[in-house]
Amino acid sequence: SLLATLNPDQSVGAPRSQVVVFADHETFTRYVPRTASGEPAPVSGFFLSHPHGDFVVASDDAEQNVRRVLYHEVLHRFVRHHLPEAPLWLNEGLSHVAEELVFYRAAHLTPRQNLGGSELQAGSEIRRVFDTFGRSNLNRYQQYLIAPDLNSPLSTDDGLAMRGAAWAFLRYLTDRAGTTDGDLWYRIVNSSLTGIDNLDAALSGTGLTSLGLLRDWSVAILADD
Repeated sequence: SLLATLNPDQSVGAPRSQVVVFADHETFTRYVPRTASGEPAPVSGFFLSHPHGDFVVASDDAEQNVRRVLYHEVLHRFVRHHLPEAPLWLNEGLSHVAEELVFYRAAHLTPRQNLGGSELQAGSEIRRVFDTFGRSNLNRYQQYLIAPDLNSPLSTDDGLAMRGAAWAFLRYLTDRAGTTDGDLWYRIVNSSLTGIDNLDAALSGTGLTSLGLLRDWSVAILADD
């Protein structure tokens, strides 16, 4: 499983977690976190760490498949107990990476494949899995591409553009670091460091730095396919 890959020795304990899935979105919105203006946050799920335990909460009515939301929120729980000081961009970026890794697993694929129209034909099994677990990341990344000068993968603004950019940058960083993902995700989420320092430590031995890769990624957005 995804969590077994990130924490094979179960070295970090965590309180019991309860998963709550609401059948209708209206009831779900009564419990979601509030924005600065007091309105319900526009989310399909959330994670809450409470003295009585951890809660992974989702709305079955707001998503084509609630499993994508559950994988995302469970990864937030994992980060909360393994990397509690993670900045927002890293926390969200890793949770969106979790969605991507579930896509590869469900589609029986691996990263670093150049998927195109022939693989994603309407009605195909890969397309069905992509629509469930992969499309949302690309939709968020598209929001970043609309206005890259106004957004950043390292932003403190919890918007769709930041989330899409953080996911895309982490994927680019991992692709550049080796021919496979290897244990890079494990090193990132099992570290006493956080933020840029965390990524630089995980990249140790590759000759790469996170800020150098951020520069290259920014160029690749324009120059690569």
